[in-house]
Amino acid sequence: MSVAPSGIVQSFNRALSSAPAKTYVGLMSSASPKYDLSIGAGATKVTFDDLEHPQNLDVKATQVTAIHKQPGGTRTLQPLGMQPDPILFHGMLFTATAVPRAMKLRNILRAGKAVPLSWGPLQWTVVMTRCDINFFHQFQAEYTIEVFVIEENLGEKSTTIVPSIDSKNRDLWNQMDARYQNLQSVDSSTTAWATQEANIGASLATISPVANAQPSQLQQAITALQTFATTVSTYSTALQAVGATPIISQQLLLSIGILSNVNGILSNLQQKPGAKTVNVLGTSLYTLASLHYGDPSLWTIIAAANGLTTPRTSKEKMTTLVIPPASSPVASTVPTFTALP
Repeated sequence: MSVAPSGIVQSFNRALSSAPAKTYVGLMSSASPKYDLSIGAGATKVTFDDLEHPQNLDVKATQVTAIHKQPGGTRTLQPLGMQPDPILFHGMLFTATAVPRAMKLRNILRAGKAVPLSWGPLQWTVVMTRCDINFFHQFQAEYTIEVFVIEENLGEKSTTIVPSIDSKNRDLWNQMDARYQNLQSVDSSTTAWATQEANIGASLATISPVANAQPSQLQQAITALQTFATTVSTYSTALQAVGATPIISQQLLLSIGILSNVNGILSNLQQKPGAKTVNVLGTSLYTLASLHYGDPSLWTIIAAANGLTTPRTSKEKMTTLVIPPASSPVASTVPTFTALP
């Protein structure tokens, strides 16, 4: 059944008239910061427009405690840590994207994986445990969502991540490309190297992440880098034989910089990709797995490498953890873990 645009407007008006006025005052006020609500990541991410936000996000938590009874009736209470309650929220999806987004929500539920839930500066890592959809028509769908909170990140935690080989190579590539563009602007003959540089970019994209790259792919990238290094080195040697002028000096400086970047990437690729270490304070293994493997469900790889049985880390002191490559032997022999103790 199709609904004319006027029907959509009427649906918006009904939603506004049936909701408490205070719910939308802050959202509509130009003086108030706009908080976007979203759940999921990448292709499965669902963002809720202002009028689609739930009337409230009921965020509750309890402090888990142990009570010890002492002789004489004295009792001592030992805090064991905060435990967030499930979050339940309800609202309405509008416009022509209502049905596709509703189906994305069901796909998040079906996957059963840890995903980010964000509302402005507040973020949680959650697993969706309930998703009810009531379709009114193709432009309107009612949703009710419940999520189990794995980690609450309200900005009080800090994590120091050692840069990965991939991030180092990305930085070196950006520097090299910028220098090459500048060199072309002062010496048009170097545009002949464009294909060689493009081959490097394509090769680096193929082997990212380096930890999971096949040996043949690594060798292809190394060969592309070595070919380009030979070309630039020959060019630099020829420049040094020419009398020094401001332009020649600039060309030489840029070509040497390019060589430095190429050699840096080569050095990174010729190292055997292995485990790296991170320093964390309260950051869960779900978050670390998402950062390093792109999949929170691979937290068990990190747990196995560090002799841990839960995804939690200490909030009291900095902990150093080993992050093995996703393709390492430990990744294929991880035991079965329980998500929460």
